[in-house]
Amino acid sequence: MLGQFLDESHFDVVINEDTDCYLHSEDESNVAFKFRKNYFSKQQQDDAYAGLREAATPTQNRGLAAGPKGEKCGGREWATEFQLRVLEFFKKQPENSVIKVDVAQEVELLREKYSDAGSSRGLVWLSAKVKDDEFDFEKWLKKAIKMPIKQRKEEARGVEETYISDTTYANVVLSGIAGWFDRYPRIPYGRATAYTQHSYDKFKLSFPFLQTLDRGFAELLPTRHAAQRAAADQIDPAFLVPQTVFTTITVNKTFRTAAHRDAGDFSNGLSNLLVLSNNGNY
Repeated sequence: MLGQFLDESHFDVVINEDTDCYLHSEDESNVAFKFRKNYFSKQQQDDAYAGLREAATPTQNRGLAAGPKGEKCGGREWATEFQLRVLEFFKKQPENSVIKVDVAQEVELLREKYSDAGSSRGLVWLSAKVKDDEFDFEKWLKKAIKMPIKQRKEEARGVEETYISDTTYANVVLSGIAGWFDRYPRIPYGRATAYTQHSYDKFKLSFPFLQTLDRGFAELLPTRHAAQRAAADQIDPAFLVPQTVFTTITVNKTFRTAAHRDAGDFSNGLSNLLVLSNNGNY
């Protein structure tokens, strides 16, 4: 189901009232979620909507969450799952194996298994290079099947390096970040997001909403909130939304997320997910 949209047919129970759900026992270490409706005042919601919505801008970096890919990525062709699997098979085929492999048959098995599967990896063919060299994957594949193993491995690596992007793309969605970033290798220091830097007065409108969220987090999940508070206390308060444990707010605008796994979350805390509308209009 990764990369696919889920609807009510995929669930046995749809939660539509205040609910606490635990995986095993009723303690915070086993909490799956706590759901609350109408927790915020209308003023807080309206101000948060005004203060956060413009942080969401068109982006292609949301990966599987952006959902099934369209036929093309802009004007470029996707590298299909079948094509990528064939290249992997060619690159990994042992040169000195005593077992004889029917390469043509293996390719057709991969075609049968993956021909209808859009790749979840988001790689594209480099259209300019493909056009300049008049490269055609199927024509190349017919020749590659007949090559010696060593040559086929080298050819597969060459195709990958020459004609397929090393950048991962996804559908364009409206998503962005308010607040502050952590350091990472290319930029080894914390800093404000572009939205925070350029629209701080607007971002401040959301603070009462986020402060109420922090209080709700502490009331409903005191142990997990305390763990996040302890982590937040180790960094400069300049990198926190005032009177909260939050550094970073991801803003998705009119963006239906597909099934995906998050990475990099603070495991001892818990994600806080909220829905805001434009005065009831969705």
